[in-house]
Amino acid sequence: MINKHIVIISLFLCLLSIAHSSVSRMLLADEGNNKIHYFDLENEANNWSVNTPDGNRQMQLIGDSLLLVNHTSGYYIINLSSHQIEKTYKGGLGGIRSALRMPNGHTFLARSVNSATVIELDKEDKTIRTFDFPNTGTLRCMHVTAQHTFLIGSNGLLMESDTNGDIIWKKDLSSIISSPQAYQVERLANGNIMASFGYGKKTVLIDTSGEMLQEFPSSTHGDSIYANFFGGFHLMKNGHLVQSNWVGHGSGQGDKGRQVIEYDSLGNMIWCWKQDDNIISSLHSVLVMDNLNPKYLHTYMDGPLTPFAKFTITSPKSGDDWPANSTQNITWTTTGTIDSVKLEYGINGNWTLITASAPNTGSYTWQLPDSGLTPVKIRISSTDSYINKTQDTSFIISKILSANPVPGEKFTFYINGKPISIQKPVSRLNIYDLSGKCIRIIASPKNHSKHTLDVPPGLYIIRFINSQVTHLIAL
Repeated sequence: MINKHIVIISLFLCLLSIAHSSVSRMLLADEGNNKIHYFDLENEANNWSVNTPDGNRQMQLIGDSLLLVNHTSGYYIINLSSHQIEKTYKGGLGGIRSALRMPNGHTFLARSVNSATVIELDKEDKTIRTFDFPNTGTLRCMHVTAQHTFLIGSNGLLMESDTNGDIIWKKDLSSIISSPQAYQVERLANGNIMASFGYGKKTVLIDTSGEMLQEFPSSTHGDSIYANFFGGFHLMKNGHLVQSNWVGHGSGQGDKGRQVIEYDSLGNMIWCWKQDDNIISSLHSVLVMDNLNPKYLHTYMDGPLTPFAKFTITSPKSGDDWPANSTQNITWTTTGTIDSVKLEYGINGNWTLITASAPNTGSYTWQLPDSGLTPVKIRISSTDSYINKTQDTSFIISKILSANPVPGEKFTFYINGKPISIQKPVSRLNIYDLSGKCIRIIASPKNHSKHTLDVPPGLYIIRFINSQVTHLIAL
C-alpha cells in the first residue's frame, strides 16, 4: 500500500510541476536505439531523430549549429539545422566513451578498455599524443576544466589529471555511494565537483575535500521513476539539474520509468518526463536547448554549460603611457566565436563608452580624451548578451610624453628616460609606489636633470612638494 501511494504521489508531482520546469527543448542521446533525438515539448512538429549506428554517449555543442557525439570508435558531427550527419570519424580503436572539442579545434577522445586512455587529435584528426591511466577501471565520460585539466570518473573514483597524464588528485566515494559507476564529472566555478554515479542512482555535489554537500535526489524516488542508472546531466544556470536516467541496453526499453528528471538546487524533484516508447528506448545523456545558442562552442569550463569565448587585450599593455587627445589602436585577440564587440574606458570605476558595437576585427582606432595623468582601464566585451565575457587592462593617459619640454613649461625632469614637466621650479620630488610607500626623494632637481630609479616596471606616483602637483608615471 505504501509503495502504491508513493507511485501515485510521484506521478502527480510530475504532472503538477510541468508548469515550473526549465525544460521545453531537449537533445537526447538514445543508446538503446542508437539515435540522437531532438524534442520540442511545445511543438512536436519540430521533433527529429538521427541514426548513430555506431552508438552514442556524450554530446557537445561545438558551434555553427553542429553537435559532436562520440561513438565506439570515434565521433560524429551532426548538423542541427539539416538533421544530418556531416562527418564520421573512425580512428580504428574501439572503446571510445567520450569526445570533446576544444577551443583550438583539437578533439580529445577518452577510451576505456580495461583502463582509461586519452587521445588528442589535431584539427585534421591526426593523433598528437596519448596518455594512459592504468588501473582506473571503466571510464565513461571525461571533461576539461578551466585550468585545462581533465576530470575523469571510474566506478567510485573521481580524479583530475594534468595534460601530461599525471594525476593531480583522486577521491574514492565508494564508501558513501552504493554501487557507484561514475559517469559525468564537472567542476563548478566555485571549485566544487558535481558527478553522476550510474547505478548509485544519484548525482552528488561535493566540496574540494570530498565532503558531500548535496544529493540529487535529496530523498528516495517512487517506483514510477524507475531510477536505474544516472548518466549524463545538464546543470542549468538557475541551479537546476536535468538528469538522464538510463534504463537498460538495446531497443524496447522505452516503457520503463521516467528517463529525464529535473531537480531544484536542493535536490527536490520538480519535473519528470515520460518518454514516447515508440521513439525512445534508453537515454544516456540530455542537453536542454532552452537558452542555449548552438552558434557557439559550449563547455563546462566555467561552471554551468556556457559558450566558450575569451578576449586578450594586446594594446594597450598594462602600464602603457598614451598621450591625451592622441589617436591610438586598441588591439586584442579572440578565442571562440564573437561577431562584434563593445569597448569602454574606465576611471575610478566609472565607465565611458568608446563604441557600442564594432566588428570583431581585433583592432579599433580610438581618439583619446583630452585629460591626462590618469590611471585608466580599457574594457572589451561581446555585444551579444548571451556571451558574458569581458577583459580589461590598466594604462595611463598622460599629457607629458615628449622628450622635449612643452612650450610654456619651465622645468622638465627625466626619470628613467620619461619626461615630467611643470610650470615652476620645485624644492623636492617625492616618488611613491602605488601602496603609498616613498621609494626615493630628489632634493632641488634642476631643469633637464636626469634621474634613474632601480625599480620593477609598473606605475609610480611623482609628487612635487611645493607645487601641489602629482603625476602618475609608468616606469
